[in-house]
Amino acid sequence: MSKKIVICADDFGLSDNVNKGILDLLEKKIINATSCMSNMPALKYGITNLKKIYSDFIHVGIHLNLTEGAPFTKATSISKNKEFLPLSKLLAKSKLRSIKYTDVYNELKAQIDNFIDQWGGLPDFIDGHQHVHHFPIIRKVVIDLYKDFNMFEKQTYIRSTLNMDKSDFKSLIIYRSGAKKFNKLLVDNNIKHNTSFSGIYSLENSNQDFRKVMLKAYAEIKDGGLIMCHPAIDIDENDPISKSRVNEFKYFKSEQAIRDQNENNIKL
Repeated sequence: MSKKIVICADDFGLSDNVNKGILDLLEKKIINATSCMSNMPALKYGITNLKKIYSDFIHVGIHLNLTEGAPFTKATSISKNKEFLPLSKLLAKSKLRSIKYTDVYNELKAQIDNFIDQWGGLPDFIDGHQHVHHFPIIRKVVIDLYKDFNMFEKQTYIRSTLNMDKSDFKSLIIYRSGAKKFNKLLVDNNIKHNTSFSGIYSLENSNQDFRKVMLKAYAEIKDGGLIMCHPAIDIDENDPISKSRVNEFKYFKSEQAIRDQNENNIKL
């Protein structure tokens, strides 16, 4: 039996190399979704080209970001020196409930507003850079913004990381940072979300065999599930995971990637 899933390339707008890689793979139809970083300068040009290839096959979402680059707003409890806090500090502050709801709300609203201005409408889905969208306080903001923008009408779905393999340390940390409580909020508010989640591995280790990552993901993903990826067409020297991004792109461009999807009964 085939499994109809979403394969989503995160970080659209991060750089031209990321944009070009994702656009190429979307056109090839080896992936079928991308999530946009609204506060990144490469988004404006990239989204123009994304509009040219957009179809019912492609899902375009917003990658809510509170850990990379500069905020649109002052957001003093989640930024320092006009830059977002690093992931570890944001997670710690959210767990301690020392980030301000209004700071998060105003910043994420500004990101959604900017996405709408550039894309021309609401996102097909919502997720979070480094999964910040399910952290304490932030998750309530996400639900409230979903309601305030009336995303029910479009049936915008939100990424859930509840149902995933948690056998490795990184996956367990992601799960424990808020996956269970956030999924409950999605269910309680009748918000569409994916049935399962996969694609996690150590992007910092560029020696990993990405094909093995995808074969594992295909084996464990359920119908209605979502696999994330992070491809780029070329190296960005200031990006610590750039080599892994290029490895992902090379795999997805290969004939083997097509065979792997067919042999695992994957439908996009």
